[in-house]
Amino acid sequence: MTRNPATITALAAVALLTACGGGGGDPEPPATDPPPPATVVRVIDADTVDVDGTRFRLHGIDAPETRQTCRAMGRTWNCGAAATEALRARAEGMSCSGGETDRYGRTIGTCSAGGTDLNAWLVANGWALAYLQYSGDYADEEAQARAARLGIHRGRFVDPWDWRRGERLDGTDTFAAVTTSGTLDAAALADRLLAGNAMFVHGRWMEHGMFAMTDGIGGQAGRVAVSFGSSFGTVPSWSGGA
Repeated sequence: MTRNPATITALAAVALLTACGGGGGDPEPPATDPPPPATVVRVIDADTVDVDGTRFRLHGIDAPETRQTCRAMGRTWNCGAAATEALRARAEGMSCSGGETDRYGRTIGTCSAGGTDLNAWLVANGWALAYLQYSGDYADEEAQARAARLGIHRGRFVDPWDWRRGERLDGTDTFAAVTTSGTLDAAALADRLLAGNAMFVHGRWMEHGMFAMTDGIGGQAGRVAVSFGSSFGTVPSWSGGA
């Protein structure tokens, strides 16, 4: 069958449109690579983390062990668990780098998140000590934390390296054991002190005085009078706040 020139021209135009993606509708977008998998971070304790399956021991610092306790304001608190949680709260986006390994096969490294050196941050906030036996990189941060009484520096503690050798704090809790006659008991007051939601505002320490309570965000919520006796103290009254 012989086709006329007009028919041949029309068929050629259709073929050209099809080859060029014409024929109606928008062209399909080019294929894109799938996003990289998210970094998997697991905080073991305040100086040991797993990042994408590699275990890192944070360089130049030593933090309280997870089960380690410290003492402040006459009350024992779980400083090791608190230090671990402090690091866990900043773990999003964490990355670590290092090269050498320790005797346990962990990579000695520096970790960061959001542009913050987490090794330095832990020491500067009192959640770890500068591990001077191996490095003096964070000695200044520790001095600042001690001066400001941050983290474990707010009271007494055993250095983590000594705690691992079996050394423990002597003495027993005193603040938690006192009797109270007001609506705020001594244990609750101690907990507020440890959380930073109370402060000693005037009076003679270890004899009598006044604690100011805050609402946790800086606003004052009331005051409690305290008189200290042979059993460390009582809380005879509570005025204002909750």
